[in-house]
Order: sequence, then C-alpha cells, then structure tokens
Amino acid sequence: MTIPNFVVSPAHNSVLTLSERIGAIPALASSCEVLYNRATKRKNIGAWQISRESESVRAPRLVSVLNPLAQPTVNTILHVVRASANLFLLAGPSWPTATNNGSRAAASVVSTLISGLLSPIDRYGADGADQATTVTQGTNAIARLVSDDASRDVILWFQSIQCTMSYAVAGWAKMCGRPWRDGSAVKDIVRTKTYGHEGLWKLLESHPLISKAANYGVLVWECAFPAIYFLPTPLSRAFSATGMLFHIVNGPAMGLWRFAFAFGSLHPALRYTIEGSPRREALRTLAAYCTAGMAAALTMGWVGYGRRRSRLRDVLAKREQVATRHGNVLPLELTADTGTGPVVVFENGLLGLPEQFHWIQQDLHSRGVSSATYIRAAYLPDAGTAQGHYQIDHAVDELVDVIEHVRSRREGRPLILIGHSFGAELIRRAGLRAPESVVGTVALDPTHPNQFRASALQAGSKQTFTDHLVLFRSLITARLGEFLVHPDWVRTLPDQVKKEAFDQYADPALWYGGQMEWNAVLGEMPDDASEVATIDSSLVISAGRTITSDSVLDRLHQELAGQRHVVVDDVTHESMLSNRAHSLKCAQHIHEFITAIPQTTNEETAA
Repeated sequence: MTIPNFVVSPAHNSVLTLSERIGAIPALASSCEVLYNRATKRKNIGAWQISRESESVRAPRLVSVLNPLAQPTVNTILHVVRASANLFLLAGPSWPTATNNGSRAAASVVSTLISGLLSPIDRYGADGADQATTVTQGTNAIARLVSDDASRDVILWFQSIQCTMSYAVAGWAKMCGRPWRDGSAVKDIVRTKTYGHEGLWKLLESHPLISKAANYGVLVWECAFPAIYFLPTPLSRAFSATGMLFHIVNGPAMGLWRFAFAFGSLHPALRYTIEGSPRREALRTLAAYCTAGMAAALTMGWVGYGRRRSRLRDVLAKREQVATRHGNVLPLELTADTGTGPVVVFENGLLGLPEQFHWIQQDLHSRGVSSATYIRAAYLPDAGTAQGHYQIDHAVDELVDVIEHVRSRREGRPLILIGHSFGAELIRRAGLRAPESVVGTVALDPTHPNQFRASALQAGSKQTFTDHLVLFRSLITARLGEFLVHPDWVRTLPDQVKKEAFDQYADPALWYGGQMEWNAVLGEMPDDASEVATIDSSLVISAGRTITSDSVLDRLHQELAGQRHVVVDDVTHESMLSNRAHSLKCAQHIHEFITAIPQTTNEETAA
C-alpha cells in the first residue's frame, strides 16, 4: 500500500503559508468584532433575531439547526475557537513537515466550517471579504491535505482564477451602471456616509479630471485583469501589485480594510501561477477548460430554456383564453366558484407573476371568495400586439376586457380588483373605466402616479433600477436563466406552483415585458402634481418598511386610499406576498374590506 505523502514541497508551503497568514487577519478581526460587540452590548441590525425571519423563508429547516448556534454561550465559544485557529495560522510555525502541515490544515478546516455555520447568524460586517476568506481558507486546507504536487497546482490555479474573476466580473458588472460609464461613480461613492471620505470627496469634487481618471482607471483595470496571464512577467507583477494598491487605498478611503487582507490572501496563488508554474502549458489547459465550460454552460442554458418554454406553453394553453380588443389572447385562471359574493381579480406588479398572490388567493378561497388571475400580454412567451409599442392604457384596456369576461363567467356578479405595486395603478385606472362592474379596489403597496416627482428617493432609484433591469435582461436573453437563483417568493410556493412560477421567471419574455412596462412608466407617468382620482371603495395596504424608509410614500398612499389606509408593520414590499405569515395579515384586511363594502354594482344601484 502506498502511503499518501502529506509533506508539502517548500515552494507550495511558502505560497500556502503566506496566503494563510494574510487570510487569518480578516477572519480573526471578524470574530473579535463580534465578541467585542457582545461584551459591550452594542446593538446589531444584522442580529439573528432579525435576520432569521428572512432565512425562515429561504430555508426553514436551516433555521432550526442554526437557532442553537445563535445562543450567546454557544456562539461565543465558536467565535473563540475560530479566533484561536486563525491566531495559529497567523503566528504559528511554517515548517514544511507533515505534522505542521496537518496542524495548519486542521486550523483552516476549523475556521472554514465555523465561518460557514456562522455566516447566516453573525452578519456584522459580512460581505465579499468574508466570502473570499472562506474560499481561500477552505481551498488552502484541501491543498495541504492532498497527496501530490500536481493536485496542489490545480488548487492554486483555482485560487488564482478566483482572484482574477473577482476583479473582472466586478469590472464588467460596473459597465452596466451609468455612473461608471459617465465617470461619476467614484466621486459619488466617497460622498456617502457608509463608504465615504470627506477629504477625498472634496479632492475629487474640486478636481474633475482626477475624479474621472480614478473612475475609468478602476474600470479599465478590473475589466482587463485576465490579461495578467498573458503579459510579460514584469507587467504581470505590476498588475498584481496594482490590485494590492487598490485595496490599500480603499482601506482608509472607504473603510474596507478587511477587503485588503481577504483578497490579498488570493494573491500568493496569483503570483505563483504567473511566475512559478509552467505558465504556457497551464494556460493552454486553462483555455481548453474555460472553452469547454462556456460551451457546456451555453448548452445547458439553451436546453433549459427550451424545456421551460415548452412546459410554459403547455401550461398556458390549458388555461381559459380571453381575446382582447388589441388582438392579444390572455391566459386566465378562475378558481372554483365558492358562493354568491364579489369575485376578486388579481393584477401583479411590474416584473411580477400571478403566482405571487398564491397565499392571499388561497386564504380568500378558504373564506369563500372566488378569484381570477391572468398574464398581461407583454409577459406572454409569444407576445402579441403589445410587443414593441406597449402603452399603459393598452394594459388597462385589456384588464377591462378581462373584467368583463370574468363577470360574464360569474353570472354578472360584482368584482373587486387587487393590485400590487404597478398593478395597483392599473386597477385604479380600470376601476374608473368600469364602475358598472367594479365595486372596490385593493392596492398593495401601490405605485403612485406622481411618486417620482414627489419623492427624491424614488426619483433617485430610477436609474439604478433601469441598469439592473438591462443587466438581467441581457443575461436572460443569453439563455442563462437556467442559472438564476430562485427568488424568495418562488421558494415558498408549493412544488407544482413553484415550477410553473420559475419557468416564467427565468423566461426572456418576462424581462422583455418588464423592460417595455418600465419604459412606459418612465414615459407616461405624469410629471406634475395633478390630483389622482380613485373609485369610492378603495383600500390601500402599505408595507410598514416601505413607508418607514420613505415617509413621502405614506402621504401618497393615504391620498390613494382616502379613509381606508392600513399599514402592516415589519412587512416589506416583497414580503407582503412572498412571506406566508405577512400575506395572511394582508388577506385578513382584504377580507374585512370585502365584507364591509356594498355587494351591488353601480349599474344595479341605478336600476
């Protein structure tokens, strides 16, 4: 039997030891910060008591596992152990012996495991720095535990490529942001309270050329970072040194000192791959693997897209079809008829789907309220005449057509419209156009026609949302929807509904439609202080976190509601639909509203 050789070569040992010592600093600092805050009883907005609410949506089973680890005594012990392990990595011996190699590997394993367990619990200061540290320490442990130098080379190349991707991906992502493209991003960042520096901001503000040079210098350097593997060795060293200088400057300028050490721990492997290993042969192998990986990813993306699109067409074809005045055919889904009262029609928001109303719809159905959902023309897999020249009024026209169809299918009973976000604006307009059919509207955290004029915060968010939408649309158009993370509202749905919802979420049609609707919002929403009309029976349910973050929206929501305005505390714009408990609170208010309003239409009252 061949006994594995756990003695690391001097060349590998020096690279790993330097990486371990640099990476131990941010991990040690992280645990010390948590222990200090606990000892001084400083409050933490990322405390587990707060963050576990969102984790319960993403992974309810994980919460039950993590709760014991969040207990102060257990949590303190884990941080003390992690701090001790990193203290050993920082100051312990670096002899290339089997015993020392095993000790350093064990310390890295302990730190990596504890970091993984505590990452959802202790989020104080957690960001890319902690993620980079965990990746480095985990792979350093593996490098010390494998038995041959060829495997260690592979691991060091992984770290090197991880380092390169960290810069390159960040740079190309920045290209999607207008402030980076127009040269104002760096100056705008250093003027903020969180990442700002007053002296540096004053310098950049008074010297525009320096500001733009810093902005475009960061952008070009990050985007071009993969060239480090192909440059002559002296230039490659300069490129690597520039990376460390970048982090050292960000330390005092933005308060990101831990980033310098976290990403600095990847640089020993980067230097090794551009200097120490047979670079030309490795680059050929790397290029082959990258090409194969990209081809595999694109193949998976296109195959996944075809399967999702086929399933989606089959599902939508089985639904009731509503022909509209604009030539579109909209898939409609009616729940079983449960009584003689009003029927609810749901209208989702921008980039939303009918499945987002699942919990509210289910609760109302259990209370005897029938309902209907449909998909707007812009979001259909084979978009109709709305494609290319979308107008808000066209969407309202088609909602009125859906209203009349639902009413005819439910023996002329009155309707109540429920809309979320931008969907609330659509139901407001439709209610005014079809008063003979609609007896009430419920707006869930609604979009107000004048909110971009009235609220500086909302106006400032327009460009950010536009940039994010363009980025996502580009990725989905490239058929990368297969690799999208399921959003919270999808994760919480029952399995069958979850699959249908994600098929739509990852389909390019949703993002094309969202782009068209967003362009219409920017172009058609009024830019004045004109009064907004609503029907008499209107309820507005505001998410508590929304109006807490922007008090102007509280006033605008009250304007839409008249006397019927409800605020649900500790609920966000998204969680009022995605979180079952939050949805049920909203459903309770909706049911009370339904039972309180007159059950006859204006048409029947006149008769």
